[in-house]
Amino acid sequence: MLTMAILLTGHSQADAEDLLQTVLERAFRRWRGICRTGDPGPYVRRMLVNAAVDRWRLVRRRPELPFAPDSPVPALAGLAGPDLTEAQTAAVLGCTVGSVKPNRLAR
Repeated sequence: MLTMAILLTGHSQADAEDLLQTVLERAFRRWRGICRTGDPGPYVRRMLVNAAVDRWRLVRRRPELPFAPDSPVPALAGLAGPDLTEAQTAAVLGCTVGSVKPNRLAR
């Protein structure tokens, strides 16, 4: 399946690994249903093709822009040394405090 993913991503090993991992994660969540039909291989390969098509559509709608080295970078150098509170970190990242708080259930 990795070979197929490599072909679907234009011979990009990293993109192929990401695509395959995403598909295998989706397949794992539905594994019982997938295995009811017999051999899961063709179904998972179809999932891989569909995910690749979705990826192509996304890239076409929102193409990656090249990095411009002369573009302004936020001045965060002064904040790199000290520890920041959750509120300060949220302000720097431009998100909510809840997004910054550690997930206690993940431990």
